[in-house]
Amino acid sequence: MRTNIEIDDKLIEETMKISGQKTINMVIGTFCIENDITLLHKDKDFIPLEIYLGLKGITY
Repeated sequence: MRTNIEIDDKLIEETMKISGQKTINMVIGTFCIENDITLLHKDKDFIPLEIYLGLKGITY
């Protein structure tokens, strides 16, 4: 049986594989999630963060 930490690590790993996210995008996305900020973006790297981690994003 997997623990919550293992499940969270697996989710993050899968999210990064799906989009090939760069470190800076993860930092920006995490900052926006933690501070409840909506991110205006034109980068497909943020879409998995919206779907799986609750990022509020507007794609233009």
